[in-house]
Amino acid sequence: MWVHNSILASTKQSQSDKILFGNINRGTKQTFREELKITDKKGFVTKKEMTASKWRVNPMTKVFIGGSRNIKEINDKIKEHLDNIINKQYQVLIGDSYGADRAVQQYLHEMDYRNVAVYCSGAKCRNNLGHWKVINIHVPSNLKGDEFYAVKDISMAQAADWGFMLWDGKSSGTLSNIFNILSSNKIALLYFAPKNHFYTITTAEDIKELLEKYGKAGFKKL
Repeated sequence: MWVHNSILASTKQSQSDKILFGNINRGTKQTFREELKITDKKGFVTKKEMTASKWRVNPMTKVFIGGSRNIKEINDKIKEHLDNIINKQYQVLIGDSYGADRAVQQYLHEMDYRNVAVYCSGAKCRNNLGHWKVINIHVPSNLKGDEFYAVKDISMAQAADWGFMLWDGKSSGTLSNIFNILSSNKIALLYFAPKNHFYTITTAEDIKELLEKYGKAGFKKL
C-alpha cells in the first residue's frame, strides 16, 4: 500500500502550518556591521568595524530539505524559497546525496550560508560542499542500498520542524520522505517538477490528490 491507514489517521496539522512560504527577492543576503570597541593603553576607546558579511542564525527552527536524484539543477522559483529560508535564518538539515541534495548544497554554499547540518548514513559523507557540520547516523549492518540511506532521512524528518521536498514525480524515496514528515505531525512544502509548481502538504490526502490528478508513477514502487 502506498499510504498506510495509520498515516492517514495520525497525520495532523501542527503549528508549522503557520509558517509563511512567501517569496523574497533572490540575492538579498543579510549583512551587518559589527563594531568592536578596543581600549588602548591610555584608556581611550577606538573602533574597528567588521564589514564582512555574516548570516544571523536561528538554531530554533529546522527545515529538512531533500529531493530526487534526477533534479540536478534548481531554478529561480526554488532559489526564491531557499532565499526565504535563509532570510528567516532557519537551520537547514540536508542529506549528502547527488541530484537535489547536491544542487541545494551548491546554492547554500554560493550564498555562504552556514546554518546547515549535513546528515550522512554511516561514517562517510558523499557530498558536503560547504564543509558544514556533519551528523553521522548509525545504520544497522544488515541494511543495504536505498534502505541504508533511508535511515538518515528518517532522522532528518524527526529532527526538523517542517520539510521542503523537490520531487520529480517519480522518485519513491522523495515520496517516502514526505510521508516521514507527515507521520511526524509536520508539514512539507513540495516542489512538483513536472508542473513547476509548489504545494503545501499537510496530510497524506493532499499528496494522494496530487498523485491522482497527475499520475501514480511515483508510488507504484512503494
